[in-house]
Amino acid sequence: MKTSEAMATLEKNPELKCESINEYGKYELSVSPARFFHFKRWNNEGKYLEPEEGCGGQFNGNIGLDYDWHLVRTPVPWQEAIQAVLDGKEVTCECENCGETPDKCTYNLNDGICAYGIQNGTWHIEDDADA
Repeated sequence: MKTSEAMATLEKNPELKCESINEYGKYELSVSPARFFHFKRWNNEGKYLEPEEGCGGQFNGNIGLDYDWHLVRTPVPWQEAIQAVLDGKEVTCECENCGETPDKCTYNLNDGICAYGIQNGTWHIEDDADA
């Protein structure tokens, strides 16, 4: 999604975060508790770039209108993930012992749940990205 779409998504659901990675580094866009857009920036070496002192500590570079953004997935507890499966949502678990690939399995109502994933996995509700 482009910058305007990312901002519209965050306006609809301020609990989400968006991320963009390009040749200049990594950018994170979110909404503060006071409902202002909050922008963080890291360079290509992973160093966080502090907001400029001369701008009241609130400006951290420019945001290009043509940047490509994606939602940052927030892990959920396994109990919430299993309830989401029961509610018909698609859920993934990242763990080293499950699924067809060694690090991610997708669950729906037709699948069994891996006990190792419950204990050691990182769970995400895929449908939450559409919120």
